[in-house]
Amino acid sequence: MKSKNILKNLSAIGLSDVIGTGATAFFWFYLASVISPENYGEIFFYLGIATLISSIVLIANQNTITVYLAKKIKLQSTLYVITLIATVIASFVIIFWFYRVDIIFVLIGFVFNTLAIGELLGRKLFNSYSKFILAQKGLVVIFGLSFFYIFGVDGILYAIGLSYVFYTILVYRGLKRETFNFPLLKQHAGFVTNNYSFGIIQVTRSQIDKIIIPMFLSFSILGNYALGLQIMAILNMFPNIVYKFILPYDANQEPNTKIKIITILSSIGFAFGSIVLSPYLVPILFPAFNESIIAIQIMSLTAIPSSITLILTSKFLGLEKSRYVLIGRILSLSVITSGMIFLGMNFGIIGLAISYLLANTIDASFLSISNYYLRRKK
Repeated sequence: MKSKNILKNLSAIGLSDVIGTGATAFFWFYLASVISPENYGEIFFYLGIATLISSIVLIANQNTITVYLAKKIKLQSTLYVITLIATVIASFVIIFWFYRVDIIFVLIGFVFNTLAIGELLGRKLFNSYSKFILAQKGLVVIFGLSFFYIFGVDGILYAIGLSYVFYTILVYRGLKRETFNFPLLKQHAGFVTNNYSFGIIQVTRSQIDKIIIPMFLSFSILGNYALGLQIMAILNMFPNIVYKFILPYDANQEPNTKIKIITILSSIGFAFGSIVLSPYLVPILFPAFNESIIAIQIMSLTAIPSSITLILTSKFLGLEKSRYVLIGRILSLSVITSGMIFLGMNFGIIGLAISYLLANTIDASFLSISNYYLRRKK
């Protein structure tokens, strides 16, 4: 692939992700400056619940849609229908279990986002991806601030759910594009099942901390920890951009080695930059969250194994060898779950940060070793 095309397509994804992440970071950082760590933690708890449920209903997760559209395998409508039926069922369960409509708004938004982004990346419609991302992130800020000042903290989840409204257009078009094809789905059941399991494990891995922390510690500690997660979202921004770009190319066996090396090196720089700056910036910008400083420094190191994990995940999914990714996520989930409970209860937020770092390092290490042995077999 020509360097000019790489730069053009990567820029289309990168610009929107940088602006979008910056916009949402502004919103979450502003919120952290005006509400208590306890309220901040409670919001992230319910976001974690919605995200976890979305992984269960998403039979067609983003990676599955991206890979099959890149390979021109016509399963989009079939996977969409099954996913949307599961979403409706889950909505009734949420009402019965939590008595909260706002979680349903977030759930539907997350599902539509996953389906739509998977399609845009799979079809390599990077300019359209950029426009939809910018629109959604802009609405997070507009709706988020408006709903916060009108309804208070209780309006935040509604605002986040409604920010995905434009994705309904893409989901509707995707449903109409093909006919339901269950026999074709059966032919690809192995990859779909493995990737579905991988999606649940991955989301559980990324959200279990938000659910465990209030159970064993407090919403206040979760709030401080969540500020660290927002810092990590910024540090992982470039690796996530690269991952979205390289997955459809890895699916067609088109390696982009140079950009992968640059990604890892940049993560090292970002990690150490965060370690140096956080003791100076947190007390000024978020004085109520001083408890998070050391945790942020520890968590910042995670940017390095996270970038390695994303690059190797793209490679394995492109080869339809999702079981390696699945095993890596299971190992990571085991580490973070046990670490959050035992290290968190004994060392507080510092133990939580160490658990976060260890879990990501285990994932990256397993995928690196697996990649080494696969290359030796050739």
